[in-house]
Amino acid sequence: MNEKQYCVIDGHCDTVCELMKRGENLEQNDLCVSLLSMKKYKSYIQFFALFVNDETETPFQRVNELLRFYQNQLTQFQKEIVPVRSACDFEAVLSKGQIGAMLTLENGRSLEGNIKNLYFLYEQGARALGLTWNGANELCDGIGVEEGGGLTAFGREVVSTMNELGMIVDVSHISERGFWDVLRESKQPVMATHSNSKTICGHKRNLTDEQIRALSEKGGVMGLNLYPDFLAYDAKTVGWEDCIRHIKQIISVGGEDCIALGSDFDGFPQPMPV
Repeated sequence: MNEKQYCVIDGHCDTVCELMKRGENLEQNDLCVSLLSMKKYKSYIQFFALFVNDETETPFQRVNELLRFYQNQLTQFQKEIVPVRSACDFEAVLSKGQIGAMLTLENGRSLEGNIKNLYFLYEQGARALGLTWNGANELCDGIGVEEGGGLTAFGREVVSTMNELGMIVDVSHISERGFWDVLRESKQPVMATHSNSKTICGHKRNLTDEQIRALSEKGGVMGLNLYPDFLAYDAKTVGWEDCIRHIKQIISVGGEDCIALGSDFDGFPQPMPV
């Protein structure tokens, strides 16, 4: 395959967290995402998530630590990667054959229930927010909460504010009730940045056909997740044919404009076998 033929937009990776933990840099590392790997393509835009887990006692402090590391990486390699903060930036990066970085947030717990923190992170360049992870927070419940609840009053305020700011509301990881609350609350299309088809693989992190159809009808998209556990029941034997099955199912339900890529690279132990 000649990678230089292709422009890639990947809606989710956990590379920032892994790089900071390992003390490595974005240019060259042993992870899935690096400047060297992205340079293989005609153009590459990577959504970089700042992930805060459900057990972090000081989530806003933690997200700021990750933010400083991310910003330092972009400063250090500013000749090779450019920040993406708008649709115009997207178009410019793709047309010029550049590498672009879009900052996203995974787990609304990082806001600590304070809307001012959302405004601050937006000003720092964040353009998407995954409302929750697997547990509960001040916005809503995650998919790991039994009989998970929907949006709280603060969650509705966050969704409304994100609409006003032009931020992407990310419904990956959210409870099913929360998913439907978001689709009713949001005046803009929403995105499931890294989720697959539950019809193909019944993992709780995946979306039902009904959810995929509703997401598409609202103008939203979902990014194919390469985490083996979300692709097939037997993760040990997963391969590209499993990806194709998910893609075909999502297209059959939501149409070809609904499917995207959300690799989840560096968020699971090892990449999917070829």
